[in-house]
Amino acid sequence: MKRLVIVVATIAMLFSAAHAADWNFYGSARVSTFYENAEISGSDTNNFDMGLQGNSRIGARVQVSDELSGRFEYGASDGNVNLRHLYGIMTVPIM
Repeated sequence: MKRLVIVVATIAMLFSAAHAADWNFYGSARVSTFYENAEISGSDTNNFDMGLQGNSRIGARVQVSDELSGRFEYGASDGNVNLRHLYGIMTVPIM
């Protein structure tokens, strides 16, 4: 029973800290566009192509307090989504 109370108290502290955190979201959707005019077999051909670049990303920097911060970032490469950054920093004062 004590273990359950400790786990619930810890989860409650984490949720209250995350709610009061400063979230700074960012993102970058990079696209490519190409226009080509070519003569093929005696006739003009116009091609227009658009696509999503492989270096698009979205993420956030989170500042909970002066002692606790973190960051996550997801990116796209070759049509797949991958985790680029996921870390937290906790500064403990030395006495």
